Amino acid sequence: MGGFGFSSDSANRFFYVTGNGYGHENQQFPVSGKTPPGTLEESIVNMAVDTATGKVKPQDFFQPYEYLSLDAADKDFGSGGLALLDPGTFNGANGQRLGATVGKNGKMYIANLDNLGGYRLGPGGGDKIVQTINTPGGSAVFGGVGSYPGEGGYLYMTPVSTSSPGVPYGTTKLTITPMGVQVGYNTVVYKFGHDNDGNAIFTQVAMTDETSAGRVGAGVPTITSLDGTSGTAILWLTDPDNGLRAWKAVPEAGKMIRIPLPPTGFVNKFQRPVFGNKKIYLSTSNGQILCLGSPVALPLTCSSPVDFGNVLLGTVATLKVNCTCNIPVTSIAGIVIQNTKYFRASNASLPTGPCAKGSAFSFPVYMNLTDTVIADMPNTTVPGVIPGPVSGAINILTNNGVTGYSSSQPIALAGVLVSNAAILQVTPSEVSFGGVVVGSPDAIAGMLQHAIQHE
Repeated sequence: MGGFGFSSDSANRFFYVTGNGYGHENQQFPVSGKTPPGTLEESIVNMAVDTATGKVKPQDFFQPYEYLSLDAADKDFGSGGLALLDPGTFNGANGQRLGATVGKNGKMYIANLDNLGGYRLGPGGGDKIVQTINTPGGSAVFGGVGSYPGEGGYLYMTPVSTSSPGVPYGTTKLTITPMGVQVGYNTVVYKFGHDNDGNAIFTQVAMTDETSAGRVGAGVPTITSLDGTSGTAILWLTDPDNGLRAWKAVPEAGKMIRIPLPPTGFVNKFQRPVFGNKKIYLSTSNGQILCLGSPVALPLTCSSPVDFGNVLLGTVATLKVNCTCNIPVTSIAGIVIQNTKYFRASNASLPTGPCAKGSAFSFPVYMNLTDTVIADMPNTTVPGVIPGPVSGAINILTNNGVTGYSSSQPIALAGVLVSNAAILQVTPSEVSFGGVVVGSPDAIAGMLQHAIQHE
C-alpha cells in the first residue's frame, strides 16, 4: 500500500487493502462480505478488534469480481491503500461512511465501510460497490487517494501514465505515444455530490496542468487548510522527479492553480509531507530531511524557475539565468547543482570579485541530453530513462556579511524529456464485457461485435 498504513475509524475495527495472492478460495460463486473466506487476496478487509483481549479477525471484505485476472496480470488491487473519508461530508443513501481505494488495475473504488460488498454480489455477478471510477487511460495509481471535506468535498489521485491524446477511455487498442507526449499523468480532481436518489457520487471536475514522473513514486495527495476556512485549502504532492508541488485545492473555473515553491530536488517515493509549527518537512532521496518555512531574506533576485520546455533526447538546450544582488555581496563562491544527470552549469561562468547592491550578472544553464537514451537498466526490463517531466535546482553560494540574509540563492530548474522513438503502450489495462449470460444469442453477438470493433 504505497504510502499507506492501516486505516481506522474506531477502537474496534481497522481496514487494509491486499494485493496478489495464491489461495484463490473464491471462484465463480458470490460470497457475502460478512463471511470472509480463508484467503483474502486483492481485497479491502475490515478487521474486528476485541478491545478486551486485543484479538483481531476479519469481519467484512470486498473483492473485485475479476480478482483472479488481477492476480494473473500483477494488477495489485492494494497498491494505493484505503483512504477513510470524512463522514460529515462524504455520505449518501448508499453509505453513511465511505472509503476510497485505487491501485494498479486502473480503477478507483468508493466503498461503504459498513457493508464493503463481498464478492460478486452486484448485478450480473459484478461488484456491489458505491461507485467505480476508471482512471484516465486505465493508468495505475500507487500513491493512493487524498481527500478534502471542505467546500463540498473533493478527491485527488495521481496516475502513473496514460495513453496518447485522442484515444477514448474504455476503448481497446494498441497506441503509440508520439514525440512530445509525456508518459507521466496529471493529478485528477473529483467533486463530491449526490444523484437524484441521494446516493453519493463523484465527478471529475479538473486536473493539474503539470504531470507526474513517468514512473512509480508520486506520493499521497495531502490537503491542508487554515482551520478549515474556505479558500485556504492547499493540495500538496511529492514527486520523485519533480520534488514538492502545491496547488489551490479547490479548482477555479475548472483549473488547478499552481502555488510557487522553492526547489526541493529529488524526494523519496510515496511520501506525504509532514506539517508542524508553520513548517513543512519531507525526506530527500539522498537521506536528508528538508524543511520549508517562513520566507527567507535572499541575497539575490534571480530568474526562477528556469523552464526548458520540451527537450529532445540527444540534444542540448541552453537558457540564461539573470540575477541582481539585493545586498552587497563580497564574492560568489560557486554553485551546487541538484540533478546533474540532466542539468549543467559552470563555476567559470560566474562573476569574480564583489557584487554591489543593485548590480546584475547572468550565466548560462544547460539541459544536456546528449548522453541520454531510452534503454533498460542493467539486468532489468525497466527503462533507465522515461520521457516526461524532470526537475532540478541550482544553489548559488555567496559570501556576504549582512545579518539576516541567507548565504545561498536557490533557482528551480525544469524540463520535459521527449523522444523521436515511439513509446508503445496498451490501453486500457483491463477489458470487461460486463455480465454475460452463457449461450445467450445477444451476448454472443455483443462479444463478436466488440471483438470486431477493436480488432
